[in-house]
Amino acid sequence: MSQWELVFEGCQDRLDTLCHSLTKEFPPPDLADSLIDLFFLHVNSQCPLFHRPTFVRQWREGLQEKDPWFGCLCLSLFAVASRWSDDPRVLDGDEYEVLEAEVLDEECKWQRAGWKYFNVAVGMPAHIVGPSFLVDLTVFCRCSPRFSQLVSPSWPL
Repeated sequence: MSQWELVFEGCQDRLDTLCHSLTKEFPPPDLADSLIDLFFLHVNSQCPLFHRPTFVRQWREGLQEKDPWFGCLCLSLFAVASRWSDDPRVLDGDEYEVLEAEVLDEECKWQRAGWKYFNVAVGMPAHIVGPSFLVDLTVFCRCSPRFSQLVSPSWPL
């Protein structure tokens, strides 16, 4: 939707609120930069979905603060890239229900790396934002490998 359509439909205030709630869930800037680097090193090099200079420019210009779909795209990127991070801040901090045996298991803890970003990215109600765009599909394409790693048994997405 164009800006004037959002204003006409009364969606702009909802989008601003949504963008703010999404960016609150972002990692700290140093970790975000590290995850972006890890994503382009390990994922985008194998499956080139993003043009790195464009993505980095949009990230630095703060598009995630204006466009909730780009914010979700960033969160999905953080979720996927967390797999290669050794920074404990990518862990969920036991915010989600896990089996008691998994809480003490260090390997299980790291298998949930990035889960908090994934939950926010896929939990955004699409009907609030309006019609879907290419970036919406990209969010789900980026999240599907993460989803298949975390859910047992895995469903092909």
